[in-house]
Amino acid sequence: MVDKKDLEILERYVFLGQSRYRVRLKETNILFNVNAISDDEALEKALEMARKIGLSREVVDEIRRRFSKGESKQ
Repeated sequence: MVDKKDLEILERYVFLGQSRYRVRLKETNILFNVNAISDDEALEKALEMARKIGLSREVVDEIRRRFSKGESKQ
């Protein structure tokens, strides 16, 4: 499964008075937009979302392989 080291925070912003985060799955174009009060909470929420949609290590590795070859632009 995916873990916190696979995630990176790209942006922190406030929208309608709420702290929001854009979190990316490293080396992919997969982004998670989450409402959180801290960096750690944002990473935990993004991780939970990744698990809910079934992003296994194998799937992530395949996405990274394709993304690095530019296949995602087709």
